[in-house]
Amino acid sequence: MCYLSSDQHHKFALECKDHVSLEPLLSSEQQGTPIYYSYFDRKLHFYPTPDRAYQIQLILSPLRLSEIESVDEEHPWFVHAFDLIKARAKYELYKNILKDPDCATAAYNDFNEQLHELRAETSQRHNVTRIIPTDF
Repeated sequence: MCYLSSDQHHKFALECKDHVSLEPLLSSEQQGTPIYYSYFDRKLHFYPTPDRAYQIQLILSPLRLSEIESVDEEHPWFVHAFDLIKARAKYELYKNILKDPDCATAAYNDFNEQLHELRAETSQRHNVTRIIPTDF
């Protein structure tokens, strides 16, 4: 959820658009008070492009991921958890198919290490006691 404030007394919600529908609008270079926003390419995008400085309020909540439709898509599981998935696949391969206990143990340790790193990153991102600067 994203809110835009033009002054202390006026705040309104911007409509969230997916990046596919917002991208063509952004190329129009129209300026004014934003009514839509989207987050893609690790950037927050507004349409129309703000004509002056506005104060925004982002309310972040857990992200519900869409179903994986293709291995070629840039899905968060493939981007942020690729090493975890690869480590788990190696473990399953060594344990259940190749029946190699030494390699299975090493792969399981690698899986646990990747899981720990992903949990630490998630924990750090949800730390509400610190303000983290962004590239918006």
